[in-house]
Amino acid sequence: MPMDINYQTRDMELTESIRDYFDKRINSLEKLFEDPRAFVIAQKEPPAQKNGAGLYHIHLEVRDGAASYAADHAGEDRSEEH
Repeated sequence: MPMDINYQTRDMELTESIRDYFDKRINSLEKLFEDPRAFVIAQKEPPAQKNGAGLYHIHLEVRDGAASYAADHAGEDRSEEH
């Protein structure tokens, strides 16, 4: 049974392909836990300069009983590059 994953987005749309990507990556962690629940917050910020790339921030929290594990990632938005 796949892990229970809750998504929250800010200033971006959670497309099916993004959700599939997260689901695949997060569900691979399931074997490390007994009763995990995952929480994902994905946020996109606009470019600081006219031709610059925007930034995205991802926060992942996995709760397993009383234990809680978190990870954060930030990087450039490359979705519009060719």
